[in-house]
Amino acid sequence: METTLVIIRGNSGSGKTTLAQALQRRVGHHTLLVSQDVVRRDMLMSHDYPGNISIGLIEQIACYGLGRVPVVIVEDMRRWWFPHDTLGVANEVLIGEQQDLTTEVQQIMTAMYDCD
Repeated sequence: METTLVIIRGNSGSGKTTLAQALQRRVGHHTLLVSQDVVRRDMLMSHDYPGNISIGLIEQIACYGLGRVPVVIVEDMRRWWFPHDTLGVANEVLIGEQQDLTTEVQQIMTAMYDCD
């Protein structure tokens, strides 16, 4: 099975969790959502700092989904927001702060399924 990896990055309070959950509902069953907040705060009771213990576990959970589920969504936090802060990967989608949730989900879905 081929797995699509979706990484949602943004500042604290920017709507990453809401977007990630909406995208997971839209994609459907067997979509793995890896929330940085759940792993760091709830599972490990760790504070957010560079190199914290949650980073490796987030990676391991995401890697577990590769080849097992159709979509892995990783919700990540950026401490500072920079316009056009990209990872430089194919089909990367930048979402502006003025877009509504429905538009954001559709934009990601389009990028996911138009990448063939």
